[in-house]
Amino acid sequence: MIFRPQSMMKNIICLLLLFSAGFAAAQSEEERISLEFSNAELTEVLLEIETKTSYRFYFLEGWLRDHKISGKYNQTPISEVLEDIFKETLINFVFLDDKIILTQNNVIYDHLPQGFFSEDKEPITTPEDSLKRGPIFYSANKTPAKTTISTVYIGRENIHNRSRFFTLRGRVINVETGEPVPDLAVLVRDREIGTVTNEQGYYELRLPAGQNILETRSMGNEDVIRRVIIYNDGQLDFALKEDYEYLDEIFLESDPDENVKTAVAGVERIDVKEIKNIPLVLGERDIMKVAATLPGISTSGEGAAGFNVRGGKTDQNLILLDDGVLYNPSHFFGLFSAINPFTTGSIDIYKGNIPAEHGGRLSSVFDIRSKDASTQSFSGEVSLGPVTSNIALEIPVIQEKAGLMVGGRSTYSDWIL
Repeated sequence: MIFRPQSMMKNIICLLLLFSAGFAAAQSEEERISLEFSNAELTEVLLEIETKTSYRFYFLEGWLRDHKISGKYNQTPISEVLEDIFKETLINFVFLDDKIILTQNNVIYDHLPQGFFSEDKEPITTPEDSLKRGPIFYSANKTPAKTTISTVYIGRENIHNRSRFFTLRGRVINVETGEPVPDLAVLVRDREIGTVTNEQGYYELRLPAGQNILETRSMGNEDVIRRVIIYNDGQLDFALKEDYEYLDEIFLESDPDENVKTAVAGVERIDVKEIKNIPLVLGERDIMKVAATLPGISTSGEGAAGFNVRGGKTDQNLILLDDGVLYNPSHFFGLFSAINPFTTGSIDIYKGNIPAEHGGRLSSVFDIRSKDASTQSFSGEVSLGPVTSNIALEIPVIQEKAGLMVGGRSTYSDWIL
């Protein structure tokens, strides 16, 4: 008789373990059996045993699937037959009157070890501990309620094997490419045990018998947690997915068509906002003085109002203010500038390959543009210095449509002189 439902199977095992007074390792008078089979399914062999004896087996059919065996027995005790046919599987068995209960991996015991329900169990610390261990038990309640961890059973428990430590080997690969994952940390939670995979992705750990929580840690790969119930030496492989670190979005603003419309070489742009932060001489911010600090541009000399671009003469430079020619950009031998820095929006200096719309000059073109007035709110800037003062006012005329900018510059050096 084959019993398949898994939930009822668990209930039967619990009832048999806790309430049965007739639980025993084997019947006092064990039956003997003679049978022969070749390359037969395990389930078929168990059915044949049931027909020839008074025993009935209880197990899950999936445990024995794809297992084929051969054997010949003549008046052999049933326990020896079962030990032989299950030796290459993960199946253990226990007798209960005329019932034989099969278990996968673990062994059913008729008692619980001392302190099993206590939280303060004595931990296993050293692999050199050669004392014989007791039955292997584990409690799934040790895992936090919000954490779901899959359980993996390694090996088959053998009551005659009292080793306290077993070797777990395995390989870690990328699930998409199949390539090995090197330098991945394999750690055991709450124990000072861990290792790192080699270049081929292989690892090896020596674990205490029973429950161990394994964790994998690596940059660029997902972290995996497994509850490993180890009864013997075995293998556990991991197939990991790539894990990406998600960052906040970054916005890049640019004009993609600017270089497509025109590609001009030898052009310099002065940041007008930075002009306000340069050191001042007598309180005067002079755009032309800033331009003279650029490569290829130099002043004509002390007390001269002009400047030279790449060796050209002062009259070979064109200065445009909103497309209007500015003949004298400075006064009083270059001491006072004629350009109000508070009303200036941008300055482009062409030192070569001058566009045709700017007219003809041999050395350079200074294309100065005034900034647009604010159409939302009234604002202004004022600069007071020892010999000069500047003012710029932005006045909205039509909200969001039109605005007026008024700027002025004046010097009172004549009062001082």
